[in-house]
Amino acid sequence: MWLAAVLLLLLSGCGTGEDFTIHVQNLTGVPISELQIAPETDKGEMSNLLQADFPADSTLTLSLGKLQEADICDGFALLVYNAEDGSYADFGRLMIQNGDTVSFYLDEWGLAVAVNMTAEEIETQKQREQEDALSALPDTKSE
Repeated sequence: MWLAAVLLLLLSGCGTGEDFTIHVQNLTGVPISELQIAPETDKGEMSNLLQADFPADSTLTLSLGKLQEADICDGFALLVYNAEDGSYADFGRLMIQNGDTVSFYLDEWGLAVAVNMTAEEIETQKQREQEDALSALPDTKSE
């Protein structure tokens, strides 16, 4: 009986996972020297997925290996390093799916990340964030 269950699992591909690929855009204006992405469920040390600096205003496709639904259900952790000054930003619990586009850009507060947004949508988002930041400042006009 157990042999039939094991054979069924092997034939169905259960346990082998699906090739998980994402597209990454660098809209920061500076090269990225290191990019680490791993499922939050992965407790191992993350490694750099880039073979060379990732130039500004470019896109690449990265394979994250074979992942199962249980691997991605808690999202992904990301570390991004600026090639010019070595500064970095980290993001946690980023929810991405196979085939998604992850974009890095700079906003009012530093490095930001967007999923499946066009460059135009990101610019609109940045404008909205800037307006929100300005409206939060105290009114210094004299009456």
